Amino acid sequence: MCVSSASPYPAGGTHLQQLYWNLAFNLMWCCANLVKITDKANNVISLEFNRGQRWIYWNMQDMDELGLPERLWILKGRQFGVSTMMTAINTIRAIRGGGLNALMLVHKESVGKTMFQKVERVLKGLPKVRHNNSSISLAPKPTTHHTGDIISWNTPHLNALIKRESGENVDAGVSETYQLAHLTEVPLWKDAHHTMAGFLPTMAHKQGTSIVGEFTARNEGDYAHDIWKADQLEVLSGKM
Repeated sequence: MCVSSASPYPAGGTHLQQLYWNLAFNLMWCCANLVKITDKANNVISLEFNRGQRWIYWNMQDMDELGLPERLWILKGRQFGVSTMMTAINTIRAIRGGGLNALMLVHKESVGKTMFQKVERVLKGLPKVRHNNSSISLAPKPTTHHTGDIISWNTPHLNALIKRESGENVDAGVSETYQLAHLTEVPLWKDAHHTMAGFLPTMAHKQGTSIVGEFTARNEGDYAHDIWKADQLEVLSGKM
């Protein structure tokens, strides 16, 4: 699939209904046209999926088309851009509306703060859209935008909760019911077995829900290794 990074939005914005369609059915297009990232040379560029990111996206799409919940565990190398991609996808999905809750569950609080800045960049970069005869902003209102760990998206047209927590808290992820979750470096959580046992029941096992966990190999006998032995792990390798 070829996705242009050129924005299709005129100066006055596009119709809200058109944006809804793309948010619902074409996440690759949305990331390429709505999401800006910084490359290694510190240039601001559009998020056009690389080969590894496309592989993950297509696997997620395949599960959804089969009517299954998205459940993908990724053993990865460095610099594939998995965290950037999943941050963008879950932010975009959450702002579709319908009361979707998204969780970013990271291994360390300081890492979570850095990753949450990517969420804020996505939100700030969204275009204005036309609704009826007015041009409206999709940016969250200041009173509902909490930069610490929660973004509560309350515009007249969209509603979402985007939250981050740290695996340093063994009971992280149990305070809400989530439909979307991005888990990072699970083996580095304080007690991954305990945390996952509490978090997983908050996610319905049905189509439209998504859990994507990513981690690098660590120790034999840890949570990631247990999943590997159970043959539930997808491998993202540099030779793919």
